[in-house]
Amino acid sequence: ALTLSLEQKDVVISDILSRALEMSITRNAGGRDFIERRDLSQDVESALEKLYALKREAKGRD
Repeated sequence: ALTLSLEQKDVVISDILSRALEMSITRNAGGRDFIERRDLSQDVESALEKLYALKREAKGRD
């Protein structure tokens, strides 16, 4: 979904999906049942880089 929203250059949806992704990988961080899940795949890293670029591009149009 994040990849699709980035392809469509939808900053709002991409931002929402990236925050949901961040929440899912930091869930239960530091608690008794903590499981490290913060190692992002190259695909996810690439998608986040595209999001940051899209945000910079959108900000330049304002």
